[in-house]
Amino acid sequence: WKRLDIHTEQTAHMIAGDGNPAMAFNSGVDLTTYVAHDLGGSFMNGRLVMQVDLCAPLRWVSGGSGRLRAILAGDRFLEGNLTDTSEGCSQWWATGVGFDSGKIAAYRGASGETAGAWETSSATAEPGHWYRFVVTTDLDEEWSGVTVYDMGTEQPAITTKMPAAGTSVATFARLPLRRPMDELGGVSCVVVATRATEFSNTTEENGPRAKLDNLIVSHNPPGLVLSFR
Repeated sequence: WKRLDIHTEQTAHMIAGDGNPAMAFNSGVDLTTYVAHDLGGSFMNGRLVMQVDLCAPLRWVSGGSGRLRAILAGDRFLEGNLTDTSEGCSQWWATGVGFDSGKIAAYRGASGETAGAWETSSATAEPGHWYRFVVTTDLDEEWSGVTVYDMGTEQPAITTKMPAAGTSVATFARLPLRRPMDELGGVSCVVVATRATEFSNTTEENGPRAKLDNLIVSHNPPGLVLSFR
């Protein structure tokens, strides 16, 4: 993982728990922190499927501005402030999901005269609950579909089965990408973005923290009929 900002107040902790590690986040300030991991290649065609488990915290530092997001992005985001921070590297991504203002959210890119924006569902992200986001991105048609499941309060394993079909707590259909693929130049990294999350120490005594676990990104090339992972 590579850190992409200069906000020293933001920290991430690996916590072992009962042997199933997760990543927990802490920030005492209303600033966004990004960390990125490359995907080992740049993908322009086919479909990308991202699955990630996110845990909603007890509270956000500044109320409505708290965020925890997983984003699929391109090289300009991955390079970040290694080049020119004035370029706004945090705008160079394809699709994103997570929590926004205490709600389950996904990004809907611009379409026609409608500007792009984070779209929230009616479902509230319950503190201490793990939510599994399944994001299917069609790189050729340039849209994403998102399904979100409430996995309960016990931290799921990567092998934990999702609830039965039809029991999702939120869905987002055919979301246009944040940037078209010809501008983005391909999807090459996954980014975790956090803002205004808070806990006092590395225990759960002050309530559940913002956490991430079980992040998987797989690629199905164009024309692929059957895929084994």
